[in-house]
Formats: sequence, structure tokens, C-alpha cells
Amino acid sequence: MNVATFYRFVPIDDPATLAARLRKLTGDLELRGTILLAHEGINATLAGNEVALRRFVEQLETDPRFANLAVRHSHADADNPVFFRMKVRVRAELIAMHCDGVDPARRTGQHVDAATWNRSTKAAITASRPVPKATSKWSWSPRNSKASG
Repeated sequence: MNVATFYRFVPIDDPATLAARLRKLTGDLELRGTILLAHEGINATLAGNEVALRRFVEQLETDPRFANLAVRHSHADADNPVFFRMKVRVRAELIAMHCDGVDPARRTGQHVDAATWNRSTKAAITASRPVPKATSKWSWSPRNSKASG
């Protein structure tokens, strides 16, 4: 059993229409897994045979919004299915932040390397600074530049 995982923050004007198209494609290819769609992008983990997964990604990448996806591949034990069915869901947000005006496809924070991150968090802990108040927006993402691009 092969597994493919990917996401992309990109504007999707009509996620319901895209969801219908992806339901049909995943059904035709006999894939299982979860695809989440929202106005700000897509997040998916799919399981199936290698050829079907490759065809799915190739078809998705024909849409310029999803060209050159960074897809992570892994393998699972065929006797222990990763997914039992296919779900394609439209959500209000990919990442529930409940904050109007947040658009990760258009505006992101400053990207820092691991050493800079470690120095800044160590400095904050050493200085015993309080956690920023709710008026400040802090977020952390473990994505690297390839995954977030």
C-alpha cells in the first residue's frame, strides 16, 4: 500500500466544484484517504497503488494552482489498511484559526531557519517573557521552504 501526502495554500474560488471533481477522480482510481479543501487551499493524504497515486497527482497538477506539488510518499503494510474509505470535505478553513483576514496563500510570516528559531525561543525563555497577549498573532509551522512554497 502506497501513501501520498501533500498540501498547498492557494486560492480556490469554488472548493465545492473542485471537491466534486476530486471525488470522481479518486473513485475512478480506487483511492482511499482524506482530502480537505477550503478557499485557502488543499490538504490531502491518499492511499492506493503506486500507479493510481501517480495518475491522481498528474491529473491534479494539470491545474496550474497545483503545479509542482511537493508530495511526500511512504508505504504502509498492505494487511493493515491506512484508510477504509475516501472522504473529500469542504471546510471553512484548512487550519481553524477563527480569525478573519488570515490568508496563508497570500500572506505569511517571516521564515526563519532552525538556528534562528532556537536562539529566539531560548532568549524568550531565558528572559522569562510572558506569552504574547491575544492582541498579538503568533504561529509556528514546522514546514520547510520546499513545503511552504
